[in-house]
Amino acid sequence: MRYWPLARNFGLNKNLLETNLINLGVVLSLLVYFRKGITIGDVEKRYEEVIDKLRQAQIYLQRAKVKVDEIRVNRFSQMEREKQELIHHQVFCLKLERASKALNNRLNGKLHSRMIDYHIGLFRAMENTID
Repeated sequence: MRYWPLARNFGLNKNLLETNLINLGVVLSLLVYFRKGITIGDVEKRYEEVIDKLRQAQIYLQRAKVKVDEIRVNRFSQMEREKQELIHHQVFCLKLERASKALNNRLNGKLHSRMIDYHIGLFRAMENTID
C-alpha cells in the first residue's frame, strides 16, 4: 500500500491556541468564498427595504380597516333610514285606511244627498259670480 507523505504527519494537535487560529482561518476563508459580493451594507439596505414595505403594508391595512368601518356605519345608517321610511309608509297607509272607513261609516244616504246639494249650490254661486 502506498501512503501519502502528508498523511504520516497527520495527528491530533493539542495546542489550543494554534488550533483555534487554524479553525478561525478556515471559517473566515469559507465565509469570504461563499459570501462573494454580499456586504453588510447590502444586508442593511435589504433590511431597510423590507422594513419600509412592512410599514407600507401596515398603513394599507389601517386604511382598509377604516374603510370597512365607514362602510359598516354607512350601511347601518342606511338600514335605519329605510326602516323608518317603511314604518312611516305603513303608518300613513293605516291612517288613510282608518279615515276611509270613518268616512264610509258616516256617509249614509241622507248625508250624501246633503253634500251633493251643497256642492251644486257652490257651483251655482260660482256661476253667478262669473257672469
